[in-house]
Amino acid sequence: MVLGLLTIAAIPTTIGIAEGISEQRKHNDKKHEDAQMAKFNIEAFVDDNEDGRISERRARLKRQLDGKSVVLRNDKAWLDEHTPSLRAHPAYLAECFYIAYPDDEREKTLGLVSRISDDPPMLNWLYVDKDTLEVKYGNRSQSRAHHVGNWDWTTSDGKSTNMEGQDVAEGDDGVGIVFESFEGFVAVEEEDGEWALYFDRNDDGLKSQDEKLKGKRKVNVLLERKLIEKENEENKPKQTSETLRTVNTGSR
Repeated sequence: MVLGLLTIAAIPTTIGIAEGISEQRKHNDKKHEDAQMAKFNIEAFVDDNEDGRISERRARLKRQLDGKSVVLRNDKAWLDEHTPSLRAHPAYLAECFYIAYPDDEREKTLGLVSRISDDPPMLNWLYVDKDTLEVKYGNRSQSRAHHVGNWDWTTSDGKSTNMEGQDVAEGDDGVGIVFESFEGFVAVEEEDGEWALYFDRNDDGLKSQDEKLKGKRKVNVLLERKLIEKENEENKPKQTSETLRTVNTGSR
């Protein structure tokens, strides 16, 4: 299903995203709205032990995973190389921004949107699967039954923000990404060298997924925003009414 273009704040988008922008503007001042809608890539870093010591195993994983980017393929989020030619599988580099998730049946929730393709240009919501705890992406129909937020980011003092913009210091890029006020992301090696992104929602080491993940390597990771420079953003193809598909229906 192809819908007409809605251009809001110079961001061409779909009806589902446009509704999110409208909802967000009810609660945000312009400064914080601009901060939320700044586009960024996501980099991962292995979480160090609390006591500051790093085991040999964790040191190996840090060498393997630190600085990897979140990429999107086969409906899931993965950690892989930033440069497409270095990846083992074709994938799209996540290019995200925050926006209110439009759903009258749940409390105000800050969602996370990513471009998922250039041709045609398309946007999807990132969410946590309620059954598998995998970080996935899809349109609103696909994401609505799952955990869609609250996505958020930390300030330089480690605090998270909120939809009203509290704790956002001027000039602070907000590096750390949080979900439900928790930096609980986990990288799981599903195949040799292929790391999928999960969220440890119960803070129990993904115990609910023990059967599925038995024998697979897991490591806690921190996700960080890497803001996209404007000149790079301007080189992206523009979304048009002929190519942009809606994210709030079942079409993809």
